[in-house]
Amino acid sequence: MRIHIFGIYGSGKSTLAKSLSKLLKINHYELDDLKYKVKYSQIRPVPLRLKMLHKICEKKNWITDSAWTTYAEESFKKADILIMISPSPITASYRVMKRHYITRKGKYEDDSLFKQFKIIKNIFKYHLTKGVMSKHMHKELIKKYGKKVFVIKNKKDLIGLIDYFKS
Repeated sequence: MRIHIFGIYGSGKSTLAKSLSKLLKINHYELDDLKYKVKYSQIRPVPLRLKMLHKICEKKNWITDSAWTTYAEESFKKADILIMISPSPITASYRVMKRHYITRKGKYEDDSLFKQFKIIKNIFKYHLTKGVMSKHMHKELIKKYGKKVFVIKNKKDLIGLIDYFKS
């Protein structure tokens, strides 16, 4: 089984991916780990990221998660199931700030409060624009590949998804 989980920052992609990985006994790959040589600072060139993603996508079973569209497109194409996590911008922003203050403060090189506000700005842009990293672009990729899609907007949707995979 191949699953790609996507949505904006703070949506819960990695948390869900880790849970499904444990439940289904399938390896999970955070595509941010492909982007960065050193988490959130040293960026790998795009061609190398695409090559690394291709190796993952050639495997029989995987779970990937990412906010990205363009360099994650192979995950959309090769996935059996797509999961779009789409909390409100307020909920995602709250989670980003909570993560900054509780779990990650000072852990990474560029983890300033200013950077968190830039991320929150991007969360709202994700919902309101048609740019490369936007809800609109994610929906276009869903249409392009015509895969089964679960849309998670709230806890009830999440519980339903987990129940689906348990059965």
